[in-house]
Amino acid sequence: RTAELKAKFRARAEEDPRLDTAIKRGRLFEAIVADQIEQSNWFGESATHRTASEFDDYVNHVDGIVEFEDEGTQTHLALAVDVTKSTQHIEEKLNDIRHSILSGKLTEVRYFTSHTQEGSLKNVPRVIVGASQHTIEHVAQLIFTFEATRKSAGAQNISEETKRTLHQRFEEARNELEKHPLQFALLLEIQTQLRAFHAYAEKVKKPEVATQYARVLGIVDAIIEHKKEAMPEHNILTEDPVVATLLERTAHFGQ
Repeated sequence: RTAELKAKFRARAEEDPRLDTAIKRGRLFEAIVADQIEQSNWFGESATHRTASEFDDYVNHVDGIVEFEDEGTQTHLALAVDVTKSTQHIEEKLNDIRHSILSGKLTEVRYFTSHTQEGSLKNVPRVIVGASQHTIEHVAQLIFTFEATRKSAGAQNISEETKRTLHQRFEEARNELEKHPLQFALLLEIQTQLRAFHAYAEKVKKPEVATQYARVLGIVDAIIEHKKEAMPEHNILTEDPVVATLLERTAHFGQ
């Protein structure tokens, strides 16, 4: 089934250059999010990221899985990436989540491996995360600068002055990545969706589903509270067209 879905997806991408571009942009965004969750603690110190298997990507619509660990207890959150500002595209993904809530069965991750467990995950809350091409390219350039200066600073045949200059650029890039507004936009996207999905699960009388959302929402609320001082008063990324569309559509979830 995975091979069949992959082939159909590839054929569509070959027919539509815009879709092919969106796929490549989505892969870059996935890589950025995964890297910065691990390297810059964008989702807190207890969070680790695992890229989804091809099966879970094509069949279960999961691009990545975040694992939060607290005192030996693991909580998981499935991420679905969207890098288009298409209202229809985002609505389709939100409708898929709505149907899963109504069915009482959240996302399955068939293949998952972390340092704490290996196997499948059942009833995992899923959210959509996204950003525009401009935002993605800006963060990608920062990561490139960070990695390039780190590598260059370790070279043996450069002067001390050059080393100091490279180290300064390295620290500047690292600091900018650690405080980049994209992490706050992603956390806001996730928090807004979890609140909406939790409220909807209660509305349609799915208490077990509501409990799952409440559990991960509590974790995300705590992360945002911890990062509150570093958050800009006005997050410019709420004006990012993809972020804005996602937040706007979430506001109407279940209505």
